[in-house]
Amino acid sequence: MSDTRKRPVVRPWLKAVLAFALLALLSLPAGAQSPLSLTEYLELIMEQQDGAVDADELLEQLERLADNNLNINDTAEVQNRGALLLNEVQMRNLKAYIRQNGALLSLNELYLINGFDSVDIARIQPFIEAGAIGGSRNETLGEMLRRGSHSLRAGGGRTLETATGYRDSTYLGSPWRLYYRYQYHYRDRIDFSFSGEKDAGEELFRGTQRRGFDMYGIHLFLRDFGRMKCLAAGRYQLQFGQGLTLWTGFAPYNTDPMDACRRGQGIKTASAFSEAGYFQGVAGTVALTRHTELTLFYSDVERDATIGKNSITLYESGYHRSALELSKKDTLRERFAGFHIGYSNNGLSVGLTGHHVKYDTAIFPQVRRYNSHAFRGKENSNIGVDARYLFRNTCVYGEAAASDTGLALTAGVQTAINHRHRASLSGRHYSECYHNLFASGSGQNSGTQNERGIRFNWYSALPFGTTLTATGDWFWFPDLKYRVYSPSNGSEYRVEVRHDLRRYGRAGAGYRYKNFDRNAVTDGSVMEELSRHQAWVMCALTPGGGWTLTTKLQGVYLGCTVNDDQWGWMAYQEALWKIPYRPWSLWLRCTYFDVGGYDARIYAYESSLLYESGSNMLYGRGVRTYLMLRYESAKHISLGIRYSGTEYLDRETVSSGHDKIDAPHKRAIHMQIYWKL
Repeated sequence: MSDTRKRPVVRPWLKAVLAFALLALLSLPAGAQSPLSLTEYLELIMEQQDGAVDADELLEQLERLADNNLNINDTAEVQNRGALLLNEVQMRNLKAYIRQNGALLSLNELYLINGFDSVDIARIQPFIEAGAIGGSRNETLGEMLRRGSHSLRAGGGRTLETATGYRDSTYLGSPWRLYYRYQYHYRDRIDFSFSGEKDAGEELFRGTQRRGFDMYGIHLFLRDFGRMKCLAAGRYQLQFGQGLTLWTGFAPYNTDPMDACRRGQGIKTASAFSEAGYFQGVAGTVALTRHTELTLFYSDVERDATIGKNSITLYESGYHRSALELSKKDTLRERFAGFHIGYSNNGLSVGLTGHHVKYDTAIFPQVRRYNSHAFRGKENSNIGVDARYLFRNTCVYGEAAASDTGLALTAGVQTAINHRHRASLSGRHYSECYHNLFASGSGQNSGTQNERGIRFNWYSALPFGTTLTATGDWFWFPDLKYRVYSPSNGSEYRVEVRHDLRRYGRAGAGYRYKNFDRNAVTDGSVMEELSRHQAWVMCALTPGGGWTLTTKLQGVYLGCTVNDDQWGWMAYQEALWKIPYRPWSLWLRCTYFDVGGYDARIYAYESSLLYESGSNMLYGRGVRTYLMLRYESAKHISLGIRYSGTEYLDRETVSSGHDKIDAPHKRAIHMQIYWKL
């Protein structure tokens, strides 16, 4: 193949933004870390992801923790619900501190525990409390049913413009998205939920949806009833080991930037409105001995699939708006069963996981040049072993998994060098023929296949309230992949600095560089090297009176050795006003963006109502605004309304196909009510 390349040029303004940001941060006043808000915590996670992320499941978990704080004095509850907030070292040291000194009297005692610094405490503070251990783990079922709480959340929203699909009657239903969810829970012991949803364009109680909503979901979770550690019926997720054998649901590796070692939650609840990627059936975990647990699970669910003339592929969007989309609904029956045996004692945890999946019709993706090793067939089996050993402040971990045709391996070590510095190093090796539809390993690929890589993380708590996080990732793809018709490699580097401004707010800056290969032309006869530079700086100020003012500037430059370079930037100003001594909160943001190419697109997270997406892709040139008003009365009732709109300055229409809007703007409104008893 020919390889005509030009030298990428880095725009000077991008370097200037980074240099200015770092110098400004070092000159800012220092102070103790203040708690992160729920929005800031979500944005911290999503900034680490490569591209748009559907964070509904994560948001549900955080909302539950914010609404029903984790009592860190209850070690059993910490074990069940704390995986999202605490790493292995923190959990172990917290338990040891409580054994030696008794229950924590306040969250300030966390500063005395090795493994917790001011940044960690600020990150988790909105979701935890140090209270008395209420009740006993030996409560009767009747007592728990009387003491639990009920909640009902309902809402809806729509795009205000009329898309082509509604004008030509391709979409059979109204443009409103509607949903509801009833939930009953008692601490971490009982969780029952029933929900329903229709997407925009789907019918409701008529036509093809005479039974009502397009999607219904139900689950029941029971925890810690004698030897039964967990029992789930209905919809659920499974997470074990490091994700190579079995891991479904949202799986950010960087909730804590230094926690490279995953800690699977075993059986967990599925997102209320997820229409793909969940299991449906029964699953249970029982304690065989003091240190050994056995988990068994079975699922029988109808999946959506696209059935073509020469192919059958899974269809995971969940949309059933048109006759074509309805033809894909529930066309593939999936039966799934397996087990997990786990042993844990004195810092050592070992697990063995195995599962088998069978479809009533063989999956057969359309043959492409890059997918010769994709899974094809009716059945597949996977088995894997994972291990984790914690010695003082160092955790060594790994997992090996095998399918009928290939292997996947990962291993790593992370350590707290001292109370200021942490580091981790991990490696991964996923063969081209490793087939697993339920794996979620760390890496640059969308699937756990065809990849080798080494990742290094570093974290430092610097003087004057400043923290530094740095990451390096080196990766190789031995076989062809989508839009890369040749073996390829690349690297990624990130550095992020955050500084606390005491009672005035916080500031931060970051830089990311990624180098990778891609087809320069459609047929792959010419390859090119791409270098993506991305820098951002932000400042969130709290001047008082309930106000928080956040400013962010972000720039992207994509250097290409064959095609034209691309660049883009965006800037936004956001204001949050929590009216003092009143149950009202108001959010307002205005964003200007100018992104010259699709490959230079920028993703920005916005505060939103629960079960509504808060991640937006900025591409082209325009102005985006949103306004959200929320009323919360003593946590018993909450009302919210949100308006958002994007005005494009470089086009006359928005989107394409059936979603095309014949106007240079797209506006939407969403409403929600939450009632808790």
